[in-house]
Amino acid sequence: MSHSKSMQTIEKMVERVLELARGVSWQAEIVKYPRSRSPKSIDIALHKKAFIKIVDSVLRLSSNEIQDLKKASYTLDISPIIVAERIGRHRLEEGVVYDKSGVPLISITTLAMFAKGDKVFIYSKKGSYYVKINAQMLRTLRERLGMSLGELAYKIGVSRKAVYEYERGNMDVTIETAERIYEVLGHESVFDSLDIFSMRPKLREEEEPSPHSTTENKLVKELRNIGLLTHHLRHTAADIVASKEDSRYIIVFTEEHQDKEPELKVRESIKLSKASQSKLIVLTEHTTNLEEIVESYGVSETSDIIIEKPDNLHRVIHEIRMYLRR
Repeated sequence: MSHSKSMQTIEKMVERVLELARGVSWQAEIVKYPRSRSPKSIDIALHKKAFIKIVDSVLRLSSNEIQDLKKASYTLDISPIIVAERIGRHRLEEGVVYDKSGVPLISITTLAMFAKGDKVFIYSKKGSYYVKINAQMLRTLRERLGMSLGELAYKIGVSRKAVYEYERGNMDVTIETAERIYEVLGHESVFDSLDIFSMRPKLREEEEPSPHSTTENKLVKELRNIGLLTHHLRHTAADIVASKEDSRYIIVFTEEHQDKEPELKVRESIKLSKASQSKLIVLTEHTTNLEEIVESYGVSETSDIIIEKPDNLHRVIHEIRMYLRR
């Protein structure tokens, strides 16, 4: 598929997701930065729920985009979701949550199931399909029917050791085994449905990509020194994300981005901050029109956003210290 055709497909997918969100009263906004053909890690900010990356084929996703999405989501305590049509030539199946480098990967039809409140049980990892077992319920139902571990194991075609591990919560089951468990026990409650909006990716500590400006690196060092989990981002409007307990921050630099529409950069960062309930910090030499942007998005400059010049990092750090003490 050509790049232009792929972009058209993605644009249509974005509109479908927005339409789906409107249908269930989810607040969703398109994140339009970067606007060029540069890699982008977040396409939709779904308020209080998720940062969503949309792509036609998962194979088009770069590891940098995925890592960026994971850093933003993990640091700001919001779910990362990849919505796609295919993995190569194979279409994603409805009602299945796939795994892409620790990030939930689903089709639009599966997202629609979550939106409607339908239960989704099946997940795919490394090419195999599994169902999560509710360990306590499995044991309760087995004992209610007067079956030993061995008897249940015989009826569902697995070893006694496997049933023991199911009841300890150490193993999930294949679809085939899940079907046999349902036939024997007769209760759907023995399986745990999936919740993509509570999933958080594990984040390996990796060396930060470079180069970053001296000011950015200095700020990251200062934030880490006062105990904030802090990461650089490369492929979305935010430059730095940081958090400690319930305090979350999105930080944007505009002084080096005059050729990349700094006002757009700030506006799209506001979307990310509102979706993740984070405080926005803008470091800029030029404040022209920023007040209008802030006002248009209903952000209170005094409580939700800090606008400072890059030379005033000490003020930013002081403000964060004071906020953490509240």
